[in-house]
Amino acid sequence: MSYPASRILAATRSELAEPTDAELLARFVNDRDAGAFELLVWRHAGLVLRACRSVLGDHHAAEDAAQAVFLALARQAPAVGRLGSVTGWLFRVARRVAYRATRRRVLPTVSTTDLDALPADLDALPVAPALIPDQNFDLVLHEELDRLSEPHRTLVLLCFFEGLTHAEAARRLGWPVGTVASRVARAKDKLADRLIQRGVSLSVLAPVALAVSPSFVTATTRAAVAFATTRRTLVADTVFELAKQEIRMTLAKKVLNLAIGAVIVCCALALGLRSSAEPPSVSPPPQAVPVAKEPAKKPPQAVVSKTFAVAPITTELQRRLYRGAGPNSTAVVIVDGAALFKDPKTLNTDALNLKELQTALESLRPEKGRSVAHIEMHYGRDRTSGNCIDWLDSALIGTLVSAGFVPSDPTHRTISHNSAFSFEDYVAPLKDNKGTDDTENGVGDERVRAYPVRTPLSRALTQSVGGVVEVYPRLVCKTDDWVPEGVDKSAVAALEKLKLAKGQRINFLWNIRPERDSQTSERIQSVCERWVKNAGLELGQLSY
Repeated sequence: MSYPASRILAATRSELAEPTDAELLARFVNDRDAGAFELLVWRHAGLVLRACRSVLGDHHAAEDAAQAVFLALARQAPAVGRLGSVTGWLFRVARRVAYRATRRRVLPTVSTTDLDALPADLDALPVAPALIPDQNFDLVLHEELDRLSEPHRTLVLLCFFEGLTHAEAARRLGWPVGTVASRVARAKDKLADRLIQRGVSLSVLAPVALAVSPSFVTATTRAAVAFATTRRTLVADTVFELAKQEIRMTLAKKVLNLAIGAVIVCCALALGLRSSAEPPSVSPPPQAVPVAKEPAKKPPQAVVSKTFAVAPITTELQRRLYRGAGPNSTAVVIVDGAALFKDPKTLNTDALNLKELQTALESLRPEKGRSVAHIEMHYGRDRTSGNCIDWLDSALIGTLVSAGFVPSDPTHRTISHNSAFSFEDYVAPLKDNKGTDDTENGVGDERVRAYPVRTPLSRALTQSVGGVVEVYPRLVCKTDDWVPEGVDKSAVAALEKLKLAKGQRINFLWNIRPERDSQTSERIQSVCERWVKNAGLELGQLSY
C-alpha cells in the first residue's frame, strides 16, 4: 500500500533519520516496500521531470518519459542500488528516454516554402514562468552537465537541482562535508567555463523546482511496483515501450561489455602462452636515429558506402548542427534506414555490412574510451517496427564499441523523409574533399553567432548553404515585435562579419519556446527574410 504523502514529506524533513537512496532501494528489492520506492519518487521526480522537459518542451510528454524512467529504475533496482545515490543514474536515463521519446515527435528541418505545411498542433500548453528560468537554457545546461565527471555531476544535481545543503548532500553520499564543498566549487568553475563558451550565464544553475503532483507520484509508484513484481502494465503503451527500450538497451550494453572483456582475456592468455614458449631475446644496443620532423596530421577522410556514410566531426559548426555534441564528439555515422528494411516490419540484415562499417570507423583513429560517435538514421514516412529499430540500434552500438568509440547519449537522431529523398544525393558532399581542413570559425557574440559552411560534412548536413546563423536566447514568438533589439542588432552584425558572396543561402537555428500560435512560423520566416535581404543573401532552411 502507498504511504500517505504527509508521512513521506515528514520523513524527508528528518535529517537524522533520512534514509539514503541505497537504503531505500534495498528495502524495495528485499521487502518490496512500496513506501520506500514512493519516497524515492518524491525525492527525485522534480529532477527527472526537469531533465525530460528540457528535451521534450512539453509538460505531458515529460511526465510520460519520467514515468518510464521510474519503471526502468524499479526493474533494475538491484544493480542501481549498488551505485549509492541514484541521482546521476536517473539524470542520464531521463535524458536518454526523453530523446528516445522524440523519435516519433521530432519534425525534420523543412525549407521555407514548406513552413505553412507544419501542423498547428505543435503548440504546447502555456508554461508558468515560475517553473523554469526566464531565459530557459536548460537544454544547454544539461548537455554540459553530461560532460562533467560522475562525482561532480551528482553533486551539482543534488545541491542545485534538488536543493540540498552541503551537509545534506554529504549525508546522502556518505562523504565528508569538506569534500562535498570543495568538489561543488570545482564543479561550478568547470560548468561556468563551458557555459560561457556557449553564450550561457551560470545563472541558469539557479535552483528551480518543477511542481510534482501527489497524483503523479502515486500513479508512478503503483505502476513501477506492478511492473517490477507482477510484470503488469498500469501505464500507457507509449510509456511502457519507452521503459522496455531503456531496459533492453542496458542489457545489450552489458552483453557487449562482457563480450569485449572475454576477448581481452583470451588475447591476454594467448600472448602469455606465446611469450612463455619463446626464449627471451637479447636486444641489440640502441643506435642514435636522427629525429625527423613529423608532418602535420590531416583530418581523416569520410567513407561513403551504399547504405551508410562515416565522417569525422572536426569543427564547432558540426557540433552545433548535432545538438548535444561535445569536444569528444569525433565521428558521425549516417545510415539509410529505409534501405535496411524489406518492409516496415522486416529488417534486411544483408543490406548493412557491419564489418565494412567497423573498418570505416577504425580509419578515423578513435581514442578508445573517449571518442564519441553519433548515429543519424534516415527513414521513409512508413511506420517502422520498433523491435526492428531496437535490433538495428543494438547492432550499430556494438559496432561503434568494437571500433573503439563511445556511443553518444542519446545514441542517435532520427529523420523522416518523403519519397523524394535521395540518400545518395544527401551524402554526395562527403565524396568531395574540398574544405576538409577548414575550421569553420564562427563570428558574433553571446546572443547570435554565424558560421561559414565549408567542410564536406557541414555541406551535407545543411544542403550546401553558404552559412548557418544560430540564435541562442530562448524566445517567445507570439507578437509581431517578438525579437529583442539586442538580438536583432547581433544578428545583423554577425551576418555582416561573415562576409559571404551575394546571393548565397543562409540556414537559421532558433531556440523558440513552446508557447506558439498559428502565426509563429510566419513571424520567424519574416524576421529571417529581413536579415538576409539586408545582407544581400537568400533564405535557406529554418530549424526551431
